[in-house]
Amino acid sequence: MKPAMISHRARTGILWMIYLSILCLFVFGAAVNVDFVDPEVPLSQAWTSVDWKLPVFGSLPDDFRLSIVTSVICMILYGTLEHWKARVGMMVIGFLVPVFSVGIVMFPAAALSPFMVVGALLGKVDGEFYCEGLLMIAATGLWMLLCLATAIIQSVKGIGMERKSRRAAEQASLESVAISALPAQAQPTSKS
Repeated sequence: MKPAMISHRARTGILWMIYLSILCLFVFGAAVNVDFVDPEVPLSQAWTSVDWKLPVFGSLPDDFRLSIVTSVICMILYGTLEHWKARVGMMVIGFLVPVFSVGIVMFPAAALSPFMVVGALLGKVDGEFYCEGLLMIAATGLWMLLCLATAIIQSVKGIGMERKSRRAAEQASLESVAISALPAQAQPTSKS
């Protein structure tokens, strides 16, 4: 199936599934409770160390709390807004809030976040990675990449649709001018 043939509802559903996966990764990163000095923490060890009492919303640092709240609001508004420019605006806000709340370090963290997540999934990270909250930073970086990719795709699609409608309007006006320039006998008549 061509990407252009996927409905808006299906695209939004896919976007929500990706977002919820990132959110689960974030909560997992907040709940892991391993020793700081472990030289290597396999995923199975990180999973068994999870303390689900830890990721209570109030226990998160303010910068991450703001990013999570903003991401939820952006996703809800993205799904409900009709105009492509408003959707792009939501994704731009979702991209920039972690930069302003966590810091400029989120730009390189977003670029490195896929590698950080793969390293964690393969168990190639140490205890410091989890204790310093780097998995939460990686999840926030993935959110930023999702926002960036969605904004670019939505912009390209929206600009293309606007150009297409503009061309159709220009074509219709040219046809009406051409028809009005014809002599009265040659003008097409409408049958009632």
